[in-house]
Amino acid sequence: GEAIDERWFLGMASKIVGVQHYGGVGDRESVVLQRQPNNPYDRNAVQVLNSRSEQIGHLPREMAAVLAPIMDQHRNADSAEELRFEGHVPRGSGNVFSVPLRLAVFGRDPSGRLAPRLRDLGERLRGTYCAAARGGVDVQSSPQEQGTPVAEIDDRTWAVITGGKPSARTIAQSGLSMQDILERELEGIFRTGARYEDMPEAEAPTSLRTALYPHQRKALHWMLQREDLTVDQALAELGGAEASATGHSPASSSSGGAARRG
Repeated sequence: GEAIDERWFLGMASKIVGVQHYGGVGDRESVVLQRQPNNPYDRNAVQVLNSRSEQIGHLPREMAAVLAPIMDQHRNADSAEELRFEGHVPRGSGNVFSVPLRLAVFGRDPSGRLAPRLRDLGERLRGTYCAAARGGVDVQSSPQEQGTPVAEIDDRTWAVITGGKPSARTIAQSGLSMQDILERELEGIFRTGARYEDMPEAEAPTSLRTALYPHQRKALHWMLQREDLTVDQALAELGGAEASATGHSPASSSSGGAARRG
């Protein structure tokens, strides 16, 4: 019979989670999804494997709950329909807890029944928040109702599917999102290699009546290092609102704030 062209239906951007236990992936490396129905913690679990079939981590639990049923259905089905998930790590392979992931869904749909199911799948994923990945699933759908033939995909669409680097103009227009900044800072904290027990603690401010726990003093020390302020200077900065209420403008620098508080 006539060969049925493979088509692209969906692109998804999310995270591989749980990677601190495994590792073994590089930027721009292809990855494989594999169902793990016997996982004792989650019957919908989907493993992410590298090219050597070594586990990198898992899909977020909430995302796996949406994808697992259709993966199982097509793994066990005996029909002309074919469904293929292609994974790719665009960047951030050295992250400690989660690694960016791009997924593309391809398939052959001779009956035309697969396309509407995948459109519905995309809509469900758009409304899915993944707690461990600290965000939702970014979904791109084929502009063609029956999917885009792979042979017709242009370079720009391939870049979207695989998480290709945006142009310098796009970066200049949009800048880094707050989510990007927070994740970069969090990854930087845990990439130091220092053990929790060995992390230094800041002295509790003398004006603070409530005792600080050790983890709070460690966090305070880290924040003060980033700000390059003393405890008193930091408190002076925090007192800017109080100063403005008395007719004084907040300090434009840490030293100025400390002087007014003194």
